[in-house]
Amino acid sequence: MLVLANVGAGANAPINDWDGTNELFGPTFAADLYYGPLGTTDPALLTPLRQPTPFYTNGYFLGGERVIPGYPFGLYITVQVRVWDAPDGDSYEAVLNSTSPTARVGESALFPALLDWPPGSTFPLTGLTPFKMVPIESNPPARPLPAPLTVVIGSTNRLVFSWPSCWLGWTFALQQNTSLTGSNWLTLTNTPMLSGSQSQVVYQVDIPSPSGRMFYRLLSK
Repeated sequence: MLVLANVGAGANAPINDWDGTNELFGPTFAADLYYGPLGTTDPALLTPLRQPTPFYTNGYFLGGERVIPGYPFGLYITVQVRVWDAPDGDSYEAVLNSTSPTARVGESALFPALLDWPPGSTFPLTGLTPFKMVPIESNPPARPLPAPLTVVIGSTNRLVFSWPSCWLGWTFALQQNTSLTGSNWLTLTNTPMLSGSQSQVVYQVDIPSPSGRMFYRLLSK
């Protein structure tokens, strides 16, 4: 038995999204454990536990105690944590084989873990080190496909813009201009905030509503 958690009692390994600037949070992201005999060096030889846990906040997940089938207590085994974005699939493998432009996964280095007993005396994954997700698109197009940009009116005369936080491995900046034909596009410096649910993961920028006509666009970076 071990604890599927990356924080507490000596463990501190937050996991970041693919751009390295936002830590994973909430049911938008999931983590599962893969295991095998001590000394295993090939991740392909590991067995998925199939007991995933959603993330909590700040890159941490707190999945509770897990029993590893076929391995007695008091034994060291090799384990790996794999994570994925839940809107694109219900498992690491499903997302890895997805054709979605927003799909991304991540996996830790392999490390040893002790199966302890009784319940309540086990520890989180102290051998785990921080890592980040990567887009499954290994050969992104030379020019990105148009990313969907939405805007809603927020409270107190504010606009909230949203676009996918991962889009075929591209990142974007939000720009504004008073004219569609003008060349003076201004890049907004507001830091996009990661937001998500079980159906989507997006970046959001919250800005005051303009006093006059204004056009907005996404610029690929």
